[in-house]
Amino acid sequence: MNQNFVSRRSFLQTAAAASALSLTAPSNVIGANDEVVLGMIGTGGRGKRLLQAITNIKGYRVAAVCDLVPERAAQAAEICESYKPKVREYTDFNKMLAKEKLDACFVVTEEGNHAQCAIPVLEAGLHCFSEKPIEVSVEKVDRVVQAARKAKGIYQVGY
Repeated sequence: MNQNFVSRRSFLQTAAAASALSLTAPSNVIGANDEVVLGMIGTGGRGKRLLQAITNIKGYRVAAVCDLVPERAAQAAEICESYKPKVREYTDFNKMLAKEKLDACFVVTEEGNHAQCAIPVLEAGLHCFSEKPIEVSVEKVDRVVQAARKAKGIYQVGY
């Protein structure tokens, strides 16, 4: 196969990551050396694929990853191992939000936990990209929408 071949899946994953990142870029970036600092909540299969796409985009740096399973958080940090300083690993996203100076955060958890993670991200004043669907119940969707309307950051849902 041609070494310049790019699969449709690879192209779409990178395009989706770039699209999500375009919304997280602060409007007050000063210089070419500035970067957007990201956090990732949920580092299972989809989270790892998204991390692989993000790490190839210039101007963005993943500073912290969080997963309930420490081994998955460690694997995600390995994906980002070229970063200096080292990507920090968490098993509690609230601690990550409190300790890290992030510009934006990705929520890539299972469907029933999107609201539980996205709302604190928005309340922390960060931009938030969350996997679809917003949530699995109308009540939780309403809570996310209310948090997004009050938020300083931008909330985007996608795949």
